[in-house]
Amino acid sequence: MRKKILIQKYIRQIRSLLPRKGSWERNYLKKLKAAAEEYCGEHEVGSLEDLYQALGSPEDTLLDYYGSTDLNMLTDALRFRTYMKRWLIALTVAAVIGVAVFCFIQEATYRHFREQAIVGTETILPVAAAKSLPAGKDSEEKGKHHIVRSKTVSFRGTKDEEFFTITITASFAFDGSSVLCTGCSSSAESNSPAWTILGLKEKAENNSAAITASVIMQRGLAKEELTKTVQLVCTEGGEVY
Repeated sequence: MRKKILIQKYIRQIRSLLPRKGSWERNYLKKLKAAAEEYCGEHEVGSLEDLYQALGSPEDTLLDYYGSTDLNMLTDALRFRTYMKRWLIALTVAAVIGVAVFCFIQEATYRHFREQAIVGTETILPVAAAKSLPAGKDSEEKGKHHIVRSKTVSFRGTKDEEFFTITITASFAFDGSSVLCTGCSSSAESNSPAWTILGLKEKAENNSAAITASVIMQRGLAKEELTKTVQLVCTEGGEVY
């Protein structure tokens, strides 16, 4: 078993020195291995030094290889090996440059969105009818005035690029001395492929109604998650803002 391991190490050392790994080299190594096995079968071999003395060191064997190899074939092999090394180096450099450019673009995109101040533009409108809300129109009922109002907020960047809109609709009952939010509904819409609406959370209490939207911006590897809240508030006199 030890002789077999020594032979494998010996052949591996020689293989690492060969300038090419073609069929000629495989046959050369096969014959060399057969010679080593034959020697080990007839003699006591305890170390690699014993093989070096009997068959030659890897460097000596390499000289024999060069002496028995066709010069033109060897020259072509060395040229091909040099070409492949240069090609691999060029490919590696191109890949590194490509990754660097890609990361730079992603960072620039992320910084672009981070540096933009997201500004909300509000629009408040009366709602003539809203079936999903308790009070669907302006009227008087049991001494209370009932109104329904809708607020739409358009969130834009500093370059006036619209990202997404959030709309809240709420109904209020008021009598001049008190006010109560009686219901609300909401919706949100993304107007940019980079922005996605993740979810909406409604909250109605006392004289106000609010909607909190979770949104995420993603452009390539750049990702930013945030929340925006839109609120409607009604005064005791029925003024909604």
